[in-house]
Amino acid sequence: MTSTASVRPPLGLVLGSLLRADIAVLRRSWRQQMLSLGLPLVVLGASWLQRHGKPPDVDFAATLVGIAITAGPLAAGVMGYPLIIARDRESGVFQRLRVTPAPNWTIMASRLVLHLVVYIVVAVIVATLGAIAYGLPLGVVPYLLLIPAAIIAGAVFLSIGQAMAGLLTSATLINAVGRVVLVALYLVGGLGLTGGAGTTFETVARWSPMGSTEELFHATLVHTGWTTADTHAMLACLGYILVFSILGIRCFRWDAR
Repeated sequence: MTSTASVRPPLGLVLGSLLRADIAVLRRSWRQQMLSLGLPLVVLGASWLQRHGKPPDVDFAATLVGIAITAGPLAAGVMGYPLIIARDRESGVFQRLRVTPAPNWTIMASRLVLHLVVYIVVAVIVATLGAIAYGLPLGVVPYLLLIPAAIIAGAVFLSIGQAMAGLLTSATLINAVGRVVLVALYLVGGLGLTGGAGTTFETVARWSPMGSTEELFHATLVHTGWTTADTHAMLACLGYILVFSILGIRCFRWDAR
């Protein structure tokens, strides 16, 4: 008897094909590139221009550079990623991919992996420029620690973006909500972490998604040993990833109807 069951292609071949397609889309997306790398460079440049001729101490300089690095995955995760998902859903890309032999989870996995790789590259670039601008002593260990920090930070904001893509179906609505979420998270984190508000607001900022991820980057840049604040930041990041990932997966729809 001849089996009529379809034979799935090797998983590596499937992921490779999806990654190549996603890379091609990302290369054409100037918006995603500006959010991932352009915004962190703008934030870093703005903080450097406002130094008033006095170089900040190492701790505060690491905070400023950490905020600049965090701006990339924040903007791309809550504005770029969910908008790409929504537009692909509206144009029927997901429906066409689902009739292929590729497992459903690989469709999203290739996109997430690609975004995380981009965040790692951006973190290294911004950290290097920040170290030059502020005189931070970066060695091999901080650069190695940047990799897991960028992955965790990227996962936090990608999970938030996934939740937005699950709860909202319209690309127009996601674009509008993403702008509000971006501004809110950045203002809470930026003002609180730079001492622009009171003690209570600073506490809220440090437990916010941006504050928690910035603390991880701060720890990698300063590299003075693991502290209680770093533990709290790690737990907060893992909590955000868990909650928003579950929300995004359970509420996600493959079509716009």
